[in-house]
Amino acid sequence: MPDTIRADHIGSLLRPPALLEEIHEIYDAGHTALLAAERAKDRTRLHQLEDEAIRRVVARQQDLGLEVVTDGEFRRLMYFNSFFDAVDGLAPSASKLHFRGDDGSVVEHEGPVAIVGRVAKRESPAAAEAQFVSGLTDRTVKVAFPTASFLVGQAALGPGIEAYGSTEEASAQLVGVLRELVDDAVAAGATYVQFDVSGYMMLSASPLGQLVRSRGIDLDALLEQMLEADRRLVAGLPDHVTICMHQCRGNYASRYLADHDGLGELGETFFSLPYDRFTLEWDGHVERTDADYAALERVPPGGPTVVLGVVSTRHPELESADAIAATVDRAARHVALEQLAISPQCGFSSALTTSDDDRPDGNLIDEDAQWRKLELLVTTAQRIWG
Repeated sequence: MPDTIRADHIGSLLRPPALLEEIHEIYDAGHTALLAAERAKDRTRLHQLEDEAIRRVVARQQDLGLEVVTDGEFRRLMYFNSFFDAVDGLAPSASKLHFRGDDGSVVEHEGPVAIVGRVAKRESPAAAEAQFVSGLTDRTVKVAFPTASFLVGQAALGPGIEAYGSTEEASAQLVGVLRELVDDAVAAGATYVQFDVSGYMMLSASPLGQLVRSRGIDLDALLEQMLEADRRLVAGLPDHVTICMHQCRGNYASRYLADHDGLGELGETFFSLPYDRFTLEWDGHVERTDADYAALERVPPGGPTVVLGVVSTRHPELESADAIAATVDRAARHVALEQLAISPQCGFSSALTTSDDDRPDGNLIDEDAQWRKLELLVTTAQRIWG
């Protein structure tokens, strides 16, 4: 079906204070996924607060005129919990991620849980998300999963590879479990499935690539395995389901992991993947007339929609509608206007902290700024596309 969604958003929204307070009561410091100890806890009040908060934000998204709605990812602490909260074969994270700000500051966050064994599905949290939201709205319901490439990279670079024997075997099994979870979400009412963090883009655009080579791993071969996993994951999904890949630089405490988007290295391959939409971090291009738009020339004519992340979720200042329109106009010199849309560059609360210190929950922005930015996207999209 034609892709006419012009004002999109990545998914996560800022949690209300009461929900945040309960999250910190339930989850221990360093929590990144539901492991045995967390599953045993009474989460009744947490789920009640999630329900209340989701009803509110779904109504607000509709009131703003957004065609795509999410539950704010209120039932998960990080974007990838739609997979990691669903399976066995995991252990607590032994790594730290370091997010850098434009001012040179650095903050730490727990890394993703480690894949230490053959994963096995326990439940389908994204299906529960989709079922609840689809009962509240007739709009397009989006749920998010990690990309297959991200999971393959996690297995290949961690202790989990010993449980599989080879990256090929790990890829086949992980993609199979992830696809089952995606199918469950679609059956429950999701009509838009977004896959977050193209792992090979992160490898090519950060020191992670150097780390891979230092371990004696063939980076080019690993990247091809990851690309193939992303292709295989979406093969045969129903035509009524919009599938999207979010290219992410990392997003926590108004900071990022990767210094740049990496499109220059892998742009042609990236845009040839069989996805309907690609959401790009594009906020650095707004109000810059000298920005490089050449990567967009690699988008196949008549092919996927490129969603320009022209609104920042890292900073509270409201962008200019004129500047956004000018950015879209410059991008349209390289790819057809009909193949463009706009969104924030990432989620508003992509990761929470369950630490005992004073690190922030989500980005350094408040709810009022969040809703004003989403409203700006809707009105600017109407101005550009009618």
